[in-house]
This record gives sequence, structure tokens and C-alpha cells, in this order.
Amino acid sequence: MLYWSPVRLASCSILGFLLVSSACKVDPPDDGKTNPDAGPSGLRAPRVEAPERTPLTTVAIRGRADGASRVVIKDEETQDATVSPLLPGGDFCVETMIPAGAASSFLVYGVAEDGNISEPASLQVTHDNNSPPPANPKCTDGGECAAEEECGNDADDDCNGFRDECDPQCNGCEDDYLEPNDTPFSVPMITADTYPDLKICPCREDWFSFLVGEGGRINATISFDHVAIDIDMELWRAADAEAHSGQPVASSRSTNDSEEIDYTSTGPGAYYLRIYSFRADGQGSYTLRVD
Repeated sequence: MLYWSPVRLASCSILGFLLVSSACKVDPPDDGKTNPDAGPSGLRAPRVEAPERTPLTTVAIRGRADGASRVVIKDEETQDATVSPLLPGGDFCVETMIPAGAASSFLVYGVAEDGNISEPASLQVTHDNNSPPPANPKCTDGGECAAEEECGNDADDDCNGFRDECDPQCNGCEDDYLEPNDTPFSVPMITADTYPDLKICPCREDWFSFLVGEGGRINATISFDHVAIDIDMELWRAADAEAHSGQPVASSRSTNDSEEIDYTSTGPGAYYLRIYSFRADGQGSYTLRVD
């Protein structure tokens, strides 16, 4: 039996789960996502900077992530993760809390528009009342973002992490009620149930998490119209998904109107389900059932 835990990972509320579809294809896609340094985006770890010591309980983490469309900043102690788009030019600045009288360690990942993830950059910040205040404690510098995306100029004008064909203001795709869950960070946890009217939008993926006991069974099925969208799904151990390393423990890539994963775990822990379109520009609806 699948062991569903009410405990959530990171800081998301309990949410729904999966999608998969299948249009007419011969071979599964090679999305290049098993090696974070050798994928199609050629992403390297972001360059980051922050004060080593600060008297404040909020720290501004700045940097640059060439080739990425957004960054993920993960607190290694709390496992909370913040996804932040880049400012014009590729820079980023994120303000995050640190506990009084303690040191906080962070991992910073670059995420490309196609979902490829870099290796992380690491930094540590210590709260120290006797240290001098930082010169720039707030994220007030950097370029300005437009209020709306300008379609047709192949730029991320509104700094939401997506250019024209991937931006909802240009492609008209309205995501589902379980968003945001586009990356394997702060992934929403699910319970056994049926989740209708889920949606895949261009350049987006859906990720869902759950805890499984040793020998627990994971059974997930999605149904859709493969003529409208071709969706696939994979099951990952959480640690491998976040590091974007290794391989999924199970996958489903058929040419029918449904996909199913039926997997018995070899050990207890967290697993992530990844649902994605065979074509990056695909969009369509699906229903997920988890037993």
C-alpha cells in the first residue's frame, strides 16, 4: 500500500498531482536533464554574493545566472525554496530571512526556460549583532521590469522567467489551480484522490510530491486527449530530482490517451512525480488519479 503522509515538504499547501499525455511519437524525448552541467542549456552554477555576517535578520542574496531564466534559492536547514525570475541583463536579487544568532546555508540553482537545472552555488550567512551593516541591505538596485510582456521581441520584458512563446500573456494559456509547481523545489504534496482539470502550459512542467513507506506502492494514472497534447510522466526520488542527477525510477511514455506508473518503493522517503509535454510548446488539460 502507498503510504500518504499529511506532512508537507518545504512550505507549500497540500495540492494535487500529475499529468501525462501521449501523442503519436516513436521514441521518447531526450530532454538532456540527467546531467546538470551538460544539458542543452549549458548552464553553470550561478555567481552569487551576500555578506558573510550581518546584524540584520534579512539578507539580500545577489548574483548572475547566465543562460538561466530564473533562480531557485534553497535554505538547507528549513528546505524552503524561493523561485525568482532574473532582472533585465541576467542579474537577480532575493531578500530572505535568517535566524537570529545563527548561521544559514543556501544553495542557489539556475533554471533555464526549458527546465534544465544547473549545479548549485553555495553560500553561508551568519547573523551577528556586532558586525557592520551591509552596504546594500535591500534589493533596490537593478533594471526595471515592464508591467506587461511585449510579444514578438523574444525578450522577457515582465521578468517572470519566460519569453514570448512561453509567456502566458502571449500564448494565452491559463495554468491550473495547483500552481506554482513548475520546478522540483517547494513541490506541493498530494493525497490519494482524483484531480480533474489540470493543465500543462507551454514551457511548463508539473511536479508533485508524496512520502512512501518501505515497500509502498505508488500508482498514478493520467488521462487526456493525445491529439490535443502529448504528455509524459516520470517518477523521481526527491534528492535526485532536486540535484537533476541520476535517472527516474519509473516512467510512462505511451501513444494512448492515458499514462500510468505503478511502482513499489525499495526504501522509504520522498518521491516526486514530473509531468511534462513531449513538445515544449504543447498545452492541454488532463485528469490525474492517485491510488
